[in-house]
Amino acid sequence: MSSSTDKVGSPLRALRLSRTFIEACGYRTFMQRAFNAALKRPLNRYLRGSYSQYGEDLMIDRLLGRKQSGFYVDIGANDPVNSNNSMRFYRRGWRGVNVEPDPSCFERLQSMRPGDVNLQIGIAAESGRRTFYALFPSTRSTFSKELADQLVEQGFGLVAEQEVEIRPLSEVLDDHCAGHHGGPNEWTF
Repeated sequence: MSSSTDKVGSPLRALRLSRTFIEACGYRTFMQRAFNAALKRPLNRYLRGSYSQYGEDLMIDRLLGRKQSGFYVDIGANDPVNSNNSMRFYRRGWRGVNVEPDPSCFERLQSMRPGDVNLQIGIAAESGRRTFYALFPSTRSTFSKELADQLVEQGFGLVAEQEVEIRPLSEVLDDHCAGHHGGPNEWTF
């Protein structure tokens, strides 16, 4: 990085990423996303109790008949609160498994969701290890080198490349949702 003040999360870095995003996507798209981040999502959280990016948790809640208890599996959980599909249920007393390969998001999950099983892995067809490309913002992170290269070209910041354990979803479900570790014999969503 060019200087000690140009680090991820710094105002200078945010300004540079904003300019790059405007150039790549246009001013209108930038303003719509800024509006969503600054006003729409916080209003949804406080007025409707939604933590999801587009109210997905409200739809899931409605489809499940507003159950008071249950067990979820959140693949790619990302941030434990913002744009999170399971936080509404966690606050209600539900518990579950969060799968998140991004190290910084995983640390926040560990500290803010102690009642859940949090796994710093990726999900794939077979077990092994794969390179994870952590990007800024973290919602753009991926296991695909080609997609990571495209996103960096569009102005998103590459934060780190890291080898991460990957496992099949069936193994995760067998280990954590079949009566093991206090998990129920079935999951709700």
